[in-house]
Amino acid sequence: MNAAAVIYACKVMHRRFGDFDYRFRYRTFSVLLDIDRLQEVDRISRWFSVDRFNLLSFHRADHLPRGQSDLRGWLTKALAPFGVDVGAMRVRLLCMPRVLGLGFDPLSVWYCEGPQGNLLAAVCEVHNTFGERHCYVLLGDGSAPLRSGHAKQFHVSPFMPLDGAYRFVLQPPRQQLGVLIHYAQNNQPRLVASQRGRRLAFSSTNLLRQCVRVPVQTLKVVAGIHWHALLIWWRGARLHRKPEPPLNEVS
Repeated sequence: MNAAAVIYACKVMHRRFGDFDYRFRYRTFSVLLDIDRLQEVDRISRWFSVDRFNLLSFHRADHLPRGQSDLRGWLTKALAPFGVDVGAMRVRLLCMPRVLGLGFDPLSVWYCEGPQGNLLAAVCEVHNTFGERHCYVLLGDGSAPLRSGHAKQFHVSPFMPLDGAYRFVLQPPRQQLGVLIHYAQNNQPRLVASQRGRRLAFSSTNLLRQCVRVPVQTLKVVAGIHWHALLIWWRGARLHRKPEPPLNEVS
């Protein structure tokens, strides 16, 4: 599908292992945007804007270091040290849009695709509730799904230490969306998180339907993070001191 933008109606699941088992699910929706066609995206729906206030909006600044505005330029520099040349690749960014100007997206995914739509690389952009950001580079060979391991570099939850490792499994974003993350510590599973979605055409009708399906999504996500943190703490989970963010924003 060569659309400049699509919608994914999603369900997110988190399951924690360790001293006790804790699991929750919630509805979300995300947009998948071709970063080279944002001017086109800006004209599709009266309810969605790029870099402007609207009911729903995408802002480049939410996915870039302070003071930068060139998505492809940043990605090119970020991936060059890993031997990835994104020059001829199609790049699409999966993210939650801002709602009435409010935005918080725990995980955004940059998909770097070859001419046949095969997934050659990806960047998992992680945000925590302290306003910090870190990007994990995933390298693939074009086969599906893309699987990549990564040492944990970035603080997300006060109930998880900084050590350990992630295992990412990404399906190419087609009719169905599949993002799966395993986190292990000392080779023992500690967390599984997934985002699964169904593709919808990017239209005013579908955007409004998702706003009804997931009212005030940004507030729901932020409130949900703190609510489940309270429940986990109440059950006796150990708190870990927040470390400083890594010096390099990309690993």
